[in-house]
Amino acid sequence: MPSQAEPVSTRLVVERRTIEVNDRAASVLGVRQPNGTPGLVLDPGEAFRTRLENRLGEQTIVHWHGQTPPPSEDGVADTGYVSPLAPGEVRAYDFPARPGTHWMHSHQGLQEQLLLASPLVVRTTEEVRDDRQEVTVLLQDFSFRGPAEILADLTNTATDTATVHQGMNHGSMVMAPAPAMGSGVNAARIFPRSAEVKFPRSAAQAVAE
Repeated sequence: MPSQAEPVSTRLVVERRTIEVNDRAASVLGVRQPNGTPGLVLDPGEAFRTRLENRLGEQTIVHWHGQTPPPSEDGVADTGYVSPLAPGEVRAYDFPARPGTHWMHSHQGLQEQLLLASPLVVRTTEEVRDDRQEVTVLLQDFSFRGPAEILADLTNTATDTATVHQGMNHGSMVMAPAPAMGSGVNAARIFPRSAEVKFPRSAAQAVAE
């Protein structure tokens, strides 16, 4: 009797990347597929089945915002159900995906403020039937200053990024103003598709340059 093929898994990689802001290079973090595609887009009925690889030289963990996986796959180490991924570790996730426009982000220290976040879109049958083109926009705050330095200024104390943990009070998935520290990340899908969307730097992005 032929063996049943294993379900296909996507791959996500947490790694350092370089972006350009106002003609200046900046080293930030990211979570994306090996081909450079940020985050995931799943079809109707497709399970969230992926392998997450940590290519950072430090621990990390990714929370699947808007999803309802088992606690051991939720990506929040503070709950005690799961530990962060060690450098070089690969971890598998497999659970039913919840439709909607969501996002994924780090729940380790201040990694989210270093832009470790990406879209997580689970399409519905109606969206596929409508056959409309889509573009996903993820808005994040940015500063050339490190998040630990900014937080230390705001709290008037030195901050160790390895011991600072985010709460669950993140930005919602609507186009609302994001908090200045970057804990709010907003995402939306826009119709129809445009080839490329470039946004001018906002006042929040220019904080304390």
